[in-house]
Amino acid sequence: MKNIKYLNAGAGSGKTYFLTNTFAEHVEKHECTPSEVIMTTFSEKAAADIKRNARIRFLEKGMYSEATELDAASIGTVHAIAYKYIQKYWYLLGISAICEVMNDDNKEAYINLTLGESTTAEDIAKFRSYAETVDLKEMMSSRLDYGFWKRAVAGIISKADSMGISDLSESHRKSLELIDMTCRGNADYVIIRDCADRIFTIAQKWRKRFEQYKKDNSIIEYNDMENYFLAMLKEEKYKVVRDEIRESIKYVFVDEFQDSNPKQLEIFDRLSDLVTKSYWVGDPKQAIYGFRACDTSLVQALTDNIRGKEKAGQKGFETGTLDVSRRSLKPLVDFTNDIFVKVFPEIDKKDVVLKPTHRTESLPGGIPNLQHWNCPLKPGKILKSGKPGAPGVPNKEETITALASEIRRILDGRADIKQVFDKDTRILRNIKSSDIAVLCRSNSDIEKIAAEFTKYRIPVVVKSTADASKLEIRLVLLMLNYILGDSKLLTAELSKLCCGLSLGDILGKDYEELQKLTEFLQEYRDTLSDKGISSVVRGLVIRMNLLDTCAKWGEAQKRKDNLMALIQNARDYEANCLTLGVSATVEGFISQIEAGEIKVEGYASEGVNIVTYHGSKGLQWPLVILFSLSNDLLSDKHISKSFLWDVRAVRKTVPTAFNFYPGYYITYSPRLTNDYVGKLPDEMRNGINQIAGTGNYSEYMDAQIKEGRRLLYVGTTRARDILVEVGQFDGRVKGCKFITDVLCGAYPGIGWEASIGKNWADGTLQEIWGPGSPKFFYREIETEDAPSEPLAQTYDCLEKLEPCSIKEAKRVSPSSLGDEDLVKATTTSCLNDDGHPFPQLISKAIKAKDDEVGTCIHNIFASYDSTVSRTDSVQIAAKTIERHDLKEVLTSPDAVISSIETLYEFLSKTYGKAIRIEHELPFRELLGGKMTIGSIDLVWFISEKECILVDFKNLPHADRDVLNPESKRFLGHYAPQQRAYRDALTRGGLTVRASLIYLSMQGKVIALKA
Repeated sequence: MKNIKYLNAGAGSGKTYFLTNTFAEHVEKHECTPSEVIMTTFSEKAAADIKRNARIRFLEKGMYSEATELDAASIGTVHAIAYKYIQKYWYLLGISAICEVMNDDNKEAYINLTLGESTTAEDIAKFRSYAETVDLKEMMSSRLDYGFWKRAVAGIISKADSMGISDLSESHRKSLELIDMTCRGNADYVIIRDCADRIFTIAQKWRKRFEQYKKDNSIIEYNDMENYFLAMLKEEKYKVVRDEIRESIKYVFVDEFQDSNPKQLEIFDRLSDLVTKSYWVGDPKQAIYGFRACDTSLVQALTDNIRGKEKAGQKGFETGTLDVSRRSLKPLVDFTNDIFVKVFPEIDKKDVVLKPTHRTESLPGGIPNLQHWNCPLKPGKILKSGKPGAPGVPNKEETITALASEIRRILDGRADIKQVFDKDTRILRNIKSSDIAVLCRSNSDIEKIAAEFTKYRIPVVVKSTADASKLEIRLVLLMLNYILGDSKLLTAELSKLCCGLSLGDILGKDYEELQKLTEFLQEYRDTLSDKGISSVVRGLVIRMNLLDTCAKWGEAQKRKDNLMALIQNARDYEANCLTLGVSATVEGFISQIEAGEIKVEGYASEGVNIVTYHGSKGLQWPLVILFSLSNDLLSDKHISKSFLWDVRAVRKTVPTAFNFYPGYYITYSPRLTNDYVGKLPDEMRNGINQIAGTGNYSEYMDAQIKEGRRLLYVGTTRARDILVEVGQFDGRVKGCKFITDVLCGAYPGIGWEASIGKNWADGTLQEIWGPGSPKFFYREIETEDAPSEPLAQTYDCLEKLEPCSIKEAKRVSPSSLGDEDLVKATTTSCLNDDGHPFPQLISKAIKAKDDEVGTCIHNIFASYDSTVSRTDSVQIAAKTIERHDLKEVLTSPDAVISSIETLYEFLSKTYGKAIRIEHELPFRELLGGKMTIGSIDLVWFISEKECILVDFKNLPHADRDVLNPESKRFLGHYAPQQRAYRDALTRGGLTVRASLIYLSMQGKVIALKA
């Protein structure tokens, strides 16, 4: 460890600006070039943001040529940086030159597919017996949880990989010792211990099989990337790698240092020995990813060591603090300082206190920046004496309804909060839904709030999940099943879902509405022969206009999000199958969806953000509402789940300056019962209390409290203008239990509780967070009735196509369609003259055929995702070119990506940003007695009803002749093909704003008009 500058960066203190500006300053002073820098971030999205901000800093300093070189800088996640060196030095590592990357989702799918290979029939029987013996239920279900062991094995494997535990023997032994100590007095002790024993044995068997599988199939996963890179940085046989880094890299920047796992921390440590200087930027107060294998004690030990070396005058070590809040208004900054200096006594005060920046404005009308909203107490029951009894407290559901009602009033302009400050201009403007965020402790709270907000017609943006029980998902699965093989039962199910008819009504009968649907599906069956699963699913959703149709059932945005997520899930399924070397089938996709959950990202551009406290990290909003404050943190239920039944990593010893990386082991015990409502059994509690050494109960409890405090800090510091705390009661716990647990010991007073209610003294300001804490403006929010919802409408099918007398229609390509009159009536024009041609043209001397080159470019364009980092996009392009054996023809993958970027930039600038982009949209029409089958290259949706139609043409030698009607290269010859596409989209309810042809080799956009 040497030459390190560690900066403590408080929330909203501008760490991204510091990182990018310092980077730019080193380049400006000619101390390095962009390619001589490594900058690691927590996510690909963060990497893209930093690269964008770095480019802004470079341009501000007039370094235009250097800005163009930014792509040469190694900016990305630790895995992306590691993979760069692995690809270069694969021959030293003993792996294949070309490895397929297995991401976490791929690995999870592979675990589920292959666990059975490491189990015996006796194992399965024992696990089933255990679930039946203790009556173990699935989460939120009455079904027995027979699959508990699969999640346990997957959890052990994941945690072991993250913590760098290569041998599970010690973890196996330690877990059995834990069970012996805590469960020996339980009637089911023997079977509990036996299950744990078997689960660790299975995990060890599976890991050995997995290593061989990766080797046999040239696969590398994220865990391997960290292991290989760390080995290259510390083992003598990889000296050539260290020599290269020493010669080629001068500065290393580490963002979100506090969120690094132990292996990543050692990687940064080792890199510091090789470069001129390292900048580690983080904030221990925001270390909230303990469940992702981050060790806050290790982070603190490293930073304390740097401070100690600096204090001792050791050259090359320095620390600093970014302590100016650039986010929140002054009252919110003052509140944060007052509270968290007391909450974090173990952290130096200068690393907690933030200085208010120029944001000293006041909200109009004297709106308080700190508010507590409470649902009114319910009138008490009338006693026999005729007097009212004690008032009743509202439960969580009633509080959520009151919250939805209040947000509805705000959005309608009927509440006190009407304006907020614009982030960019600092000018007051009317508040909108996207200015508001509700933070929750659990996904179940998110789902409840989102559902209630929907009733009040409040748009929401929420990361959620869907499953096969959702009507819109079920509809697509039924269609897929029908395509595989129609039956009366499937017809009946479709009828029930689409037309509201019962199974008894429909069996043996025909209905005109359903006939349209089944005829379409029977014809669509042919598509399976030449299309992938994702194309089939996408085709059903788009061709059947399900996005609009299912919206009529209510919860429109949520249903649209679920359908779009299903399409993405189909893409992921294909990718997983490709990585795992198994066939992608419709049957397999249906089984996967029916067996699991679909991750749903909110597609709404506007809406109230409902996220977990963890999910809010790195984000900010003008109005932030803290919810779930009645949830327990330190209850027996929580303790038993996390301390005993979760897969938990335990440090062997406390990190010291002489031993930063002491190693870890894992503990796990099978879940003993479905729940503990009250206290743990005495024998279990006594056993827990007897555990000594690192990882004991008191250390665990201390870690839990500190994690809760950091979580509260993250939530509190998300607010720019207004912070609202919502109090609620669940009928058992009075007051904000989470606040009480977290602030325990922060304020004087024994048995203090953050109680809220009518028993408070009169007045609008209340000390919510303890005696002497800053006061919140206290108000009660009333509940209004939700707006009435329109009645759901039944399913509408596509218009029935006219029957054709030809029994077997000949299949043709859309590009072969002809219409001389239409071609003559078509005019063409180039809409952009600033296209960027490829650096090379395809020469006829090259043996590759134009159609082969075109197919390769089409495949690259079809896989392009603008949200993916450019580095990854270029890598995907390079792999695609290699698979097509065109490396000598398409010599610049970067240029291919530049071409599609040119198109996206043009479409965004000319027609507006896309809310959805469809590549290779399936096309199947009966035209002139011929079945015309193909796909539309690109459909750019600027709204749910409007789109731009784009067809790719890869013409190596295209010039202005493409606009000349007398030339054979005249693009007007493609007008019949464009018209067929346009007509199909129009029949699907879309308005096609423009029909374009994109010349990928020249970066030219050509418009066709008839």
